Amino acid sequence: MNSLDLSGFQLKMGSPCLLRASRGIEVDPQALNQQAPSLSQVMGKILQQLDAGQLLLGLNELFGSASEYAITGSTALAIHQHLANSGAVARAPGDLDVVVSNAGLQRLSSIDFSGAATLGFSCGPAEKESLTWRSPGQAELKVDVISSSNRAAGVGFHLAEFKGGVRVMPLNILEKSLISRAENGECGPHQEEDLHAIQQLMHPV
Repeated sequence: MNSLDLSGFQLKMGSPCLLRASRGIEVDPQALNQQAPSLSQVMGKILQQLDAGQLLLGLNELFGSASEYAITGSTALAIHQHLANSGAVARAPGDLDVVVSNAGLQRLSSIDFSGAATLGFSCGPAEKESLTWRSPGQAELKVDVISSSNRAAGVGFHLAEFKGGVRVMPLNILEKSLISRAENGECGPHQEEDLHAIQQLMHPV
């Protein structure tokens, strides 16, 4: 058996992927027919995905509910910029980062490939901490899964707030995470740009 260690949360499975290769928990494809969160339109613009509502409903089903994960990273920053009507032009995220609770990760590890595929999700054999989501006719979107037990990127999960039906990590937690990365020499130009944008939102001139 291979072991996947998501910084404090241990998943045991027969595949290096986040999803089971063999039969596991069945997902409900009808979950995609529910009313999408009101934040879907904003998410669609940020991620350049026309079916962001389907993406969010799929994540709800994968992790069990909207309470079990929170949007973080540059997508969270772009959401805050939009809701603040700051006029700032958000940097287009290269992927979607989500912090997931232990319960959400347990459910995810119990879902098989075929079940996830009905929701538009898949993952390659080398993608131990990532999923791929695709809507027909659109580019693939990489979804990075971060354990809420992660002492760096997962810190502050319990402080995430619902905005339009989607939990989003607060600005001060995003700032703290980027400052920590900068102090460890892990910040590139994009992260430095995000940190500057966060501090502008938190401390407008």
